[in-house]
Amino acid sequence: MGLIADACDAHSTQRKAAIPLLIIQTAYNVAVSDSDRLLTIEELAERIQLSVEWIREKVQAGIIPAIRFNSRTWRFHWPTVLAALQRMQ
Repeated sequence: MGLIADACDAHSTQRKAAIPLLIIQTAYNVAVSDSDRLLTIEELAERIQLSVEWIREKVQAGIIPAIRFNSRTWRFHWPTVLAALQRMQ
């Protein structure tokens, strides 16, 4: 019985911790399950409604973090990019 109660408490704690992320994602019209998917530069540009060139400049300046696979392929983790954009303000 104690094991089940511990599992329920852990689940409840995880759900409470996810609420702020849910609020941020809802504010930016992003599905919760979409938050961990890596975005292409085009997808990121569409999501933040800025040009691909602007994103490239910010990546090269070290403002927006990117995962670089080779010289032409970048991917972006939305929560990390969102945090970087909030630090810019």
